[in-house]
Amino acid sequence: MRALGACLTSLVALGGCLGGGGGSGGGAGGAGSAPSFAQLDLPLSADPASFETAEYRRSRALAPIGAATLYAAGGTGAGVTVGIIDTGIDTSHPEFAGAIHAASRDLVREAPLADGSGHGTAVAGLVGARRNDSATHGVAFSADLLAIRADRPGSCPSGCLFDQSDLATATDYAVAQGARVINFSLGSATDLAPGFRDALRAAAAADRVLVMAAGNGGEASPPQPGAFAATDAARGAAIVVGALGENGEIADFSNRAGSAASAFLVAPGESLITTAPGGGGAVITGTSSATPLVAGSAAALLSAAPHLSAANVVAILLESARDLGAPGTDPVYGRGALDLERALMPMGPLTVPEGVSTNAVSRPLAASSLALGDAFGRVAASLGPVMALDAYARPYEVALATSAPKGSADALPALLRRQRPASVETMRAGGLGLSLTESDYLSPWQMGAEGDLAGMQLAYRAPDESWRLQAHLGEPERAAFGDDGLFRARRRAGQPTHFADLAAPLGLAVDAAVAGPWRVSLTLAGDPGGALDQLGEARETGAYSAQALPEGRLASIGLEHRSETATGFKVGFGLLEEGTGPLGSEGAGALAAGGALTQFVDLAASLPLGAGWRAFGEAALGRTEAATGQGGLLAEIGPLWTTAFAVGLERSDLWRSGDRLTVELLQPLRVEAGRASLDVPVARDREGRVYRERRSADLAPDGRELDLELGYGLDVGRARLETALMLRLAPGHDAEAPAELLGALSLRLPF
Repeated sequence: MRALGACLTSLVALGGCLGGGGGSGGGAGGAGSAPSFAQLDLPLSADPASFETAEYRRSRALAPIGAATLYAAGGTGAGVTVGIIDTGIDTSHPEFAGAIHAASRDLVREAPLADGSGHGTAVAGLVGARRNDSATHGVAFSADLLAIRADRPGSCPSGCLFDQSDLATATDYAVAQGARVINFSLGSATDLAPGFRDALRAAAAADRVLVMAAGNGGEASPPQPGAFAATDAARGAAIVVGALGENGEIADFSNRAGSAASAFLVAPGESLITTAPGGGGAVITGTSSATPLVAGSAAALLSAAPHLSAANVVAILLESARDLGAPGTDPVYGRGALDLERALMPMGPLTVPEGVSTNAVSRPLAASSLALGDAFGRVAASLGPVMALDAYARPYEVALATSAPKGSADALPALLRRQRPASVETMRAGGLGLSLTESDYLSPWQMGAEGDLAGMQLAYRAPDESWRLQAHLGEPERAAFGDDGLFRARRRAGQPTHFADLAAPLGLAVDAAVAGPWRVSLTLAGDPGGALDQLGEARETGAYSAQALPEGRLASIGLEHRSETATGFKVGFGLLEEGTGPLGSEGAGALAAGGALTQFVDLAASLPLGAGWRAFGEAALGRTEAATGQGGLLAEIGPLWTTAFAVGLERSDLWRSGDRLTVELLQPLRVEAGRASLDVPVARDREGRVYRERRSADLAPDGRELDLELGYGLDVGRARLETALMLRLAPGHDAEAPAELLGALSLRLPF
């Protein structure tokens, strides 16, 4: 698992590739996962393999805890001071060149700093021996080592005892010198002296990570000071560490988690290679060697994300631990084994900050999505990387993508929509009529006795045809010229061919004669009062099953002229209002687009050619303005210019009475021009400031779909047989998509 590092390198001032950052981290949570619409892309600043050198492998501890991945993500300990309260350090050891903090000292005796037994030097090497292509290096090989000698005079090298009063003084000193992590590879007390307890309390309150050895007695629970880690006084800022043997199981000598299980972690602690006084190396075993691995890991995490609090660091290490023993927290392994790869994974839900601070409102990434309408084709397949924050405000680079256009299978069922409507008139009294329309959405070459109910129309015509009124629910048969069915709205499943296809299918239409062959029409469509919400059960049982009901509201007015020879034309103007996004788009969360208003004009013409042939054509042009300012990533959309057209020939009664042959070239609704402006968070700093950048995306697709259709229908007794064949070029307005040849066959029987 080497692809789980994280890196934001937008600002030089950021400390490490998790982005330095102040502010407060959030609470706990399990490791986050990428939502289906977004691909989690956490690039590393380097290849982890480049850190897996002979020096790295020689320690026998770094590989098992996954340290290389943390290094590749910038977590080397740089800029972090680790206090090592122990027996001192060999200040002349080449592995510590440039590593020893200037404030390192012997707090007990009046003497230059030295190592009384070698224990302190070994522990310090596991924390921060330098990466110099020699011997081995520590977990946090760039950390500053504040070595504090606190052993009782004369007790080393045989016993190396520590008075609790001296440990209290050393702890206070480490805090005063700015150590963010303090390592205690010592302890076997049954209780804490008041002074030492107060010092530990004060260190935890001062936001220091306290890392304590569990002890080597093979007991059921760790003694003090390790037991302190699981108390309320530790404020969640302390960890007690047990040792794993070379077989990956808890070592026989290591104390178990026991009563400190909630704050207990295990790490490699047997036969580890580290530094020794005199410039050489040593092999050490014990919880004293496991503890500095955890302390170094804490320092490395802090260098990658300096904004983390001590409690944040402890929680991340405990929550990301690899479970061992009984499932969950158990009395042997506690929370599990140190795992730095898992520690880099986002914790809790990822969120996208809206403003310029990590403390500002953030939108859940899992609830953020953007499904562009099909008029956009495959444009903006990726919105580029954005910064998302986990529960601890650690920044992660996430590649957000819009949903892909609907596949060709969605185009198949609507081939027959071009043919004469399958309406069944169930009532007529004078000029009043009620019609039911079947759905023609069928699978290719599928034959069915009946289709789903697609719509209902209640119409009234004046006896002299001077005016007509129609109320429709579902898919109306919107005819420009009488009942011949020409120029009716063509809707492919999921792919609109006119702006009217984006309106809610509940509306009212009226047209009236104004002077001779001239007529004026008015159409309104929408969903007043949420009436369509009551149709959910019907949709689930078959009706409206082909396509989710759109939510737009439409108003259009048209002027139509038709001569006695059936030559005619129509010009119209309309407004389409959408609530969830432009042209059938739907955005949510950080990608919420708001509403949109489209102004459109459409033209239609019909010309008889003689011998039963007729030419027809129609075109639409729209301009869309989308509402923004929703607080998300979309700062501005549009204006968008959109077109659609269709031209064709039709012949009725070609071979027999009632048959019809149609040839048509169609371009579905397509965005011709328009851009989106995005306000994107890209990085954060230690103080919690969020840095943002503006990006611009071209919303016009790279291809243009053209559909060539051939349809033929005829009456067979009381039934109607319809066939259709369609060639789709650049389907979905995708220039790279292969052409598709589709066919459908339908046999309709009367109710």
